[in-house]
Amino acid sequence: MFTAKTCVKRSSSILAAAVIAIIGGLSSAKASTLFTEDFNGYTGNLYANQADTRDPLAYGGSVPGWTAAGFHAVHAVEVGSGDWAVMLFSDNSITLDAGVAANDAGQNYLVSFDYGTGNYNSENQGTGVSDGLTVELLRDDNTVLAEQTYMPGAWGPGNYDLEAGLQGTLSYTGDGTGDLRIEILDSNPTDPVFGGSIDNIALSSTAPEPGGFVLAGPGLAVLGWFMARRRRVVIG
Repeated sequence: MFTAKTCVKRSSSILAAAVIAIIGGLSSAKASTLFTEDFNGYTGNLYANQADTRDPLAYGGSVPGWTAAGFHAVHAVEVGSGDWAVMLFSDNSITLDAGVAANDAGQNYLVSFDYGTGNYNSENQGTGVSDGLTVELLRDDNTVLAEQTYMPGAWGPGNYDLEAGLQGTLSYTGDGTGDLRIEILDSNPTDPVFGGSIDNIALSSTAPEPGGFVLAGPGLAVLGWFMARRRRVVIG
């Protein structure tokens, strides 16, 4: 027997289904990781132990997929077993060889990474308060789409390498001019000290994925039908 109570129960079930469909569709609107780099493929010339931390050091090395420039680049410190962090000294820079497809016009993106101070085997080469790292996003013609400088503070207890837990973020909006390359350099190239260390880079899309709205479509359609039907029942 069809009663008002049955109608309410059925309507509630339809509404619940619509809400679940909408939430399910929008749940796919999450960040999509497009590129990562942990620098653990680093190979270089083992030299000595770092001042204060006694961590293993290397210089004149390379990271697959990156081009290095500057005096004895690439410098690196092993902050854990097989876990290398790159350090930028004076005129050092590293640039990603191949562009990343992370520049759709109007799309929002985020570059995140761990960073900290740096030093070699001499106290006077440690990062100072005025030293830092600059991260740039380069177009094919080497013009800069986005950049930011990160100052980790001075080398010292509680702030050796990455131990302070600093995380850098660089957000930008794509302009549709093609793939982008990441470049990292010492922000003070005339100062003969380490600008800092960097590790665990990730580049992600932060705007909702189109699929999220497509999947939400059926839920919105059901919700619209339910609301229209409910109006007709009330009027009748």
